[in-house]
Amino acid sequence: FSRGVVSFSGLFYFLSVSALMIYFNVLLISRRHWPVEADGYRMEIHHGTRALALIIAVISINVIFSWPGIRLDFTAERLHSLSDETVRILDELPDGRPVFIQAFVSPDVPEAYVHTRSNLIDILKELDAAGRDRVQVRIQDTEMYTPEAREARERFSIMPRELPNLRSARSGFTNVIAGIAITSGAEEQVIPFLDPGLPVEYELTRSIRVVARTQRKKLGILTTEARLFGGFDFATMQSRPSWAVTEELRKQYEVVEVAPAEAYPEDLDGLLAALPNTLSQEEMDRLSDYIKTGHPTLMLVDPLPAIDITLSPSEKNGSNVNPFMRNSAPPPKEKGDIQGLLRDFGINWSMSQIVWDQYNPHPALSHLPSEVVFVGAGNENPDRFNQEAINTAPLQELILLFSGYLQPSGSADYTFTPLVQSGRISGLVPYSQMVQRNFFGGAQLVMRKTLRRPSQSMYTLAAYIEGKNAEGDSTASSPVNLMVVADVDFISQQFFDIRRLGVGGFNFDNVTFFLNSMDVLMDDESFINLRGKRVKYRTLETVEAQTLAYTQQRVQDEDQAEREAQQALEAAQSRLTVRVNEVRQRTDLDEQTKQIMVRNLEEVENRRFETLKTNIETEKEAKIQASKENMEQQIRLIQNTIKNLAALMPPIPVFVLGVFIFIRRRQREKDAAVAARRLRN
Repeated sequence: FSRGVVSFSGLFYFLSVSALMIYFNVLLISRRHWPVEADGYRMEIHHGTRALALIIAVISINVIFSWPGIRLDFTAERLHSLSDETVRILDELPDGRPVFIQAFVSPDVPEAYVHTRSNLIDILKELDAAGRDRVQVRIQDTEMYTPEAREARERFSIMPRELPNLRSARSGFTNVIAGIAITSGAEEQVIPFLDPGLPVEYELTRSIRVVARTQRKKLGILTTEARLFGGFDFATMQSRPSWAVTEELRKQYEVVEVAPAEAYPEDLDGLLAALPNTLSQEEMDRLSDYIKTGHPTLMLVDPLPAIDITLSPSEKNGSNVNPFMRNSAPPPKEKGDIQGLLRDFGINWSMSQIVWDQYNPHPALSHLPSEVVFVGAGNENPDRFNQEAINTAPLQELILLFSGYLQPSGSADYTFTPLVQSGRISGLVPYSQMVQRNFFGGAQLVMRKTLRRPSQSMYTLAAYIEGKNAEGDSTASSPVNLMVVADVDFISQQFFDIRRLGVGGFNFDNVTFFLNSMDVLMDDESFINLRGKRVKYRTLETVEAQTLAYTQQRVQDEDQAEREAQQALEAAQSRLTVRVNEVRQRTDLDEQTKQIMVRNLEEVENRRFETLKTNIETEKEAKIQASKENMEQQIRLIQNTIKNLAALMPPIPVFVLGVFIFIRRRQREKDAAVAARRLRN
């Protein structure tokens, strides 16, 4: 019931037990009216025998009705039923090539994993029933050190995983086996361990389709300094693993590495270019020509890559290398014009501006700076996700780190369609305020206090570009098919870990957005609906609407305090300038005397200026702090009011009903007493 699923056996159990208990209560209440005997036996024996027979009948019927496994899914998103897309994929499986699913699952798991195990078993049973002869499922209860565990380890490399067990008094950890092997002919897909955060139906359905179809589409990943394939890093003299996004793409596509300095393979179905700003101009031109010929491309640009700031377009190539370690190595190649590359496709992108957004719905993440942009239902932008685009319509919440923004250049040759946008209270911060130069001229991220003034604009963080092909013919078969996201960190390792493990209850759609976008470009939309099948993120809209006014007032108060402080500082600087000019314009003094007086005057006035500046800054911070405290106080008042109402409102209907029944019974007793007196008289 807690998951929104009502099974027929469970429903029948509660109804039958309730009816049995009501019967027993009626039986006990009517006991005083029993005769002493009936047919030579005492009435206690009669009713005891009947009660025992009823108990046996109820147990037997419940056992019989538990076999069919009929259940109803009452969740709004139909989370525990197979989606239409899964049923369609199962129907398309070839008859002569069945798919075998072997699930090795521990019978006893920690409490935190019970829901995942139950969901896995339910989906496997649904697949077995819907797949008929095309899908055959075998679920094996697999305990440690058993033949099943050995088979899972030796045949499919399925190993146990240690999970924390809060109820375990011995070690605090329990070994759990939860692996699935999907085979069809010579094809094999193995899920070594089903982590709690992974969507079960999506993982199983994707693996079924992959093993059933031997031909996969081919995706190329352009080699850039982002190094999605990993490799040896000569700057740190260490080997880098491949990105999690590369391994995720390999589960669905044939993924190949594309060298930027050579001709691109002709048989690619799509291309991924992460941080193309690290390419040389010649390599950028080759990429531009490839896109103009109509090849689907997903491009990830970023004004401040948190994975490595030295890869920013504002930094020179090789800035991450210690100059004393270069020795006789050739100088790094010059970066190409990334802004010119994007302008060729109707996009204006400022590589030195970073978007910030006031919206942050997670109290546990309140320490994050505003440049960590949350895109969700509470940012007051109805167009935060393009509902007309299939890759963004299912999204609920997205998080981007130090993202840039995209604008249409106004070119008539291209159609610029926003996919993701920031919220109402957002603005821009210069790149120069977010980084600090070190001794060697490199950049490092600094989270200093920066002036953030909200603008009246909502910034486009991702866009889809359509346009004419290389010959300028918009009716030809190869128009430009390009998606651009102004952030590369949104597919970094941490978001795959959050999705896989379900850390902190967060459910960001970063991975879903990326995979959906890739599927749209590759013309393979089979799994988009499956990825979006999850609990809808529902916010307390009434609370948010009431607190929004105080949040906006706080931003306005901070902005006003900043302006007043700036005006006071400018006025003090103007007074100093006027007094210095007065001394310099005096004709009764020689130049040396003027210089001495000006220097003395500057020293005195600078000390006063610094004192005044400190006082102004202190007053400004006090105003900002008072504004924050007022906002938090009002928000707490709203929250406490709602909490109190939530505690006081539920008993009111019951109390009213009780008063009504009490008055009604009292009235009936009075009427009965009056009628009795009349009869006696």
